[in-house]
Amino acid sequence: MRAKTTLVVMGIAVFLCALTVVAVQIMSTVGQADRKTGAALQSPAPSRTPGPTLAPTPTLPPAEQLLADLSVLGGEAGLEDGAVAVRWNIGDAFTDEGARRRAKVEAAGFLRKIAESGIDYTGVWLSGWLPLVDVYGVETNTEVVRLYYSRETLGKIDWRNFDKDNTWLIADEGEVHRLMR
Repeated sequence: MRAKTTLVVMGIAVFLCALTVVAVQIMSTVGQADRKTGAALQSPAPSRTPGPTLAPTPTLPPAEQLLADLSVLGGEAGLEDGAVAVRWNIGDAFTDEGARRRAKVEAAGFLRKIAESGIDYTGVWLSGWLPLVDVYGVETNTEVVRLYYSRETLGKIDWRNFDKDNTWLIADEGEVHRLMR
């Protein structure tokens, strides 16, 4: 067994030596003159053919771009009677407090994106859904946040300093399930 291992190691060493010799020979020809013609070896001249050009990214109208952006944030959005309506699944959290915090952070993110979008809107309806389990152990996806924010209200917010814990407090109208308070 030991003899076979030694032979394998020696074979690998011989192969690496041969590979090194070939690499050195290739490297030594770079920059030398071609012995037959006397011309210097050079790489081919660069092509004058222009490279591929990227097609311009199509831009969406502001309202459609906003709806796409809200979708990326996790909400299904639409425009209804001049108001932006956002429906989203709050999702699982380890604790009720975690779900409350997550819902407020996500809602504030939607509101900020809408307020800074520059589109014309009258207000925003937020509809947050969360799977809840009743006393019988039956899980049901339940609307736990249904709030309306007028454009005027959103215009008052300094988003750099806004405390997301106040997201429910500044709503103009609506309801929040007791688990989300």
